[in-house]
Amino acid sequence: MESVEPLSDLHEELEAMADENGWVRRCYRVKDLQADCFIGPMTMVDQLGQALREFEALVNSEKNQINQFPDDYELWFVGYSNEKSGVMVGAAHEPMRVAKATQYIRQE
Repeated sequence: MESVEPLSDLHEELEAMADENGWVRRCYRVKDLQADCFIGPMTMVDQLGQALREFEALVNSEKNQINQFPDDYELWFVGYSNEKSGVMVGAAHEPMRVAKATQYIRQE
């Protein structure tokens, strides 16, 4: 699946900085567009593909708000985390939208 927005040059610079400085985990959150806030626990993974796979599973899990109202939810990249120090750094000071829930609905 394609990301909603192409990765910017700034994002590529941040990725290089993250690798260089040991910011080994990428942090993602689900945004509720109706409530205009981020919800649930933060997902911290090594690669974007892992976050998208987790998001897809969440979108297709029955009996949850995301599955019932997929138009209202998106996955956002929010920053980096250093596993050793516990320090977090934001994604260019603004979160970046990665995917819409509607992109990951499995057709039966």
